[in-house]
Amino acid sequence: MAEGSLRNLAEGEYLLRRGELTGDIYWVESGRFEVVDGRQSPETVLEVLGVGRIVGEMSFVDQAPRVADVRAMEASSVHHWPLAVLNRMLESDPSFNARFFRALSISAIERLRNADQLAVGVRGAQSSNARRRTAAVAEEARNLARVPRSVWTAEEDSMDGGMGTDRQEAVEQSVRDLSDAMNAWLSNISSLAIAKDAGAALRGELRPIVMKSRAGQLGMERRTARGSRSRFLAHLLMDSPQGTDAMGERLDAGLMALPTPKGLRVRTRVAVDQALNFLPPDRPARVALLQPNCGALLARLMPHLAKNGAEVTIIDGDSTVLAFADAGLPARPAEVKISTKHADLSGLTNPVLCEGMDAVIVDGLFDHLPARQVGAVLGMLRSCLAENGCLIATAMAPASDARLMEHLLNWPLMRRQADELTGLFAAAGLKTKTVLDEPEVDHCGLVLMAARSDVQQD
Repeated sequence: MAEGSLRNLAEGEYLLRRGELTGDIYWVESGRFEVVDGRQSPETVLEVLGVGRIVGEMSFVDQAPRVADVRAMEASSVHHWPLAVLNRMLESDPSFNARFFRALSISAIERLRNADQLAVGVRGAQSSNARRRTAAVAEEARNLARVPRSVWTAEEDSMDGGMGTDRQEAVEQSVRDLSDAMNAWLSNISSLAIAKDAGAALRGELRPIVMKSRAGQLGMERRTARGSRSRFLAHLLMDSPQGTDAMGERLDAGLMALPTPKGLRVRTRVAVDQALNFLPPDRPARVALLQPNCGALLARLMPHLAKNGAEVTIIDGDSTVLAFADAGLPARPAEVKISTKHADLSGLTNPVLCEGMDAVIVDGLFDHLPARQVGAVLGMLRSCLAENGCLIATAMAPASDARLMEHLLNWPLMRRQADELTGLFAAAGLKTKTVLDEPEVDHCGLVLMAARSDVQQD
């Protein structure tokens, strides 16, 4: 107990948030907490935790993200042990280690038994409902797929050495219509599990034709394949439609004309343009790039960095991405020194960069992190900026093609409005402005510029 700390929470305050990667453990000392699944509307209370209950032990054991929110139902207090403290105690005392994990096992078994008893009475009904739900989802997917599939099949059958302008436009319009239909359908499904089933059913219906496009091939490729994500992003950034035939090429063009692929290209260009304003004119620049993706942003920067020289640090949690970005450079000027670092960007809390960076570019990283992790990364990066340095971050705003990108092309993103991101930046002690490409745009790319501020919030 002496190694932990007491934390008090007000009614409605969150102890844990779904998706966090902390691994800390808590013991309820007073009050009550509810375990909440907020992905559904209305949200579902999965369990109520009273005095003496352990919270967070599953993520401590397997280091997986938190699977639910935990919120105080009244003024409550917990004893808190950070992951690092627990690991140090366990490693230094084998006897304590054995007792600790035995107690943790007993706690987990008790929770599972209670859950099993509760589930026995409803399991039969749930199974029957699940079967009906699966059949209904499959039928809806077939109905939704019928329209675009009929357009694509008709155009494919009528091709005679190519496609006329009208037919090309018909294929591209069918992609936009499909995007709107998917958005309307899946937005009305409150259950994440059902939405995944629906997306999978629709993907199965459309897969044979969507795979004729290069974006479809790369999007539906297993994300476990080496370099799959980088290949997909590189294709979208190049904006050069490809397919197995003329119809597949036009389908590819339709996919790349959607708001998210457009935003990807625009934000890359704007981020580079903004970074150039902070390159010192009289000495080599110190630049860092977090999450280089396929290296397109680095390739755009390189000619400008060569003028006065530069020290460039590239950081990513995937070693294959680092290799992809490095290999993708057409040329590397001798004046530019490049170093790579392999680090888990989702868990950055300690500085991975030296102080005095002129420009730090965070390319799309926040598309994949919950708010709390975004704040942690921003706080770390603030300390690395030079006094007149700039942090440039790209992100994606909500868009009509979000469901198509997630469920058809397997690219889910954490989409945020600009004001939500500026709030996170301000909390980390950064003054921020949103860079807009033009007053009215048909894409969802965001670029934010931030400098150090003397004001930090909670």
